[in-house]
Amino acid sequence: MRKRSSERSGALSARAVILAAVPLLVTAAVAFAGPPWISIEYPPNRLDAESRGALALIHMYHHEHQGQFPVEGTAEGIVDGRRVSLPLKFTPVGTGGSWATWGQIPEEGNWVLVIHGTDGTTGVEVSLLAALAEGNQEISFVKVPRSREGNWPRAATGQDVESMLRTAVVVAEAQGSTSFRAITVGEAAMGLGGALLLLPFGLAAARRRRGEATT
Repeated sequence: MRKRSSERSGALSARAVILAAVPLLVTAAVAFAGPPWISIEYPPNRLDAESRGALALIHMYHHEHQGQFPVEGTAEGIVDGRRVSLPLKFTPVGTGGSWATWGQIPEEGNWVLVIHGTDGTTGVEVSLLAALAEGNQEISFVKVPRSREGNWPRAATGQDVESMLRTAVVVAEAQGSTSFRAITVGEAAMGLGGALLLLPFGLAAARRRRGEATT
């Protein structure tokens, strides 16, 4: 009886050790395999019926091989100082690994496409952020968030999205295509009482007239 009890106890201990090691093995396998890679293609081929009219094409890879990993995303914007979120639609294109991105983006405001792709095998998620410009139908610049460990692609955080939106506003202002209209000198003058800002101009004109009269 003691021998059987000892054998049973040893078997249970060995099983516990194996079960405890399984998560470590899975983690090591994921780390070895690495996360998927996500990229964007713009503009899409206008001669391809599958992608004609799409905002962009999204490509998903595992190492050098394309994979039909699921993607999802939204368009995040700032319109008249308010945060707005709109859904995006994705349709598979080609033989696998590529998705056409569709969405109705208003011309007003500043917008960023926030797109996530997930490796169906490991469950690892990566993201891509694309700022829009020129009436929000063209892509201005792209960022793929990276991890500090190994510089791998990673999932975007809310902070990543807000930072990208702020950068999009700054870039739009620098390019002269921001949706926030700059006021003119006349509007500024009227807003501050008009005469206060226009007084120096009036004095200069009076001096010119006085000089012309004395010559």
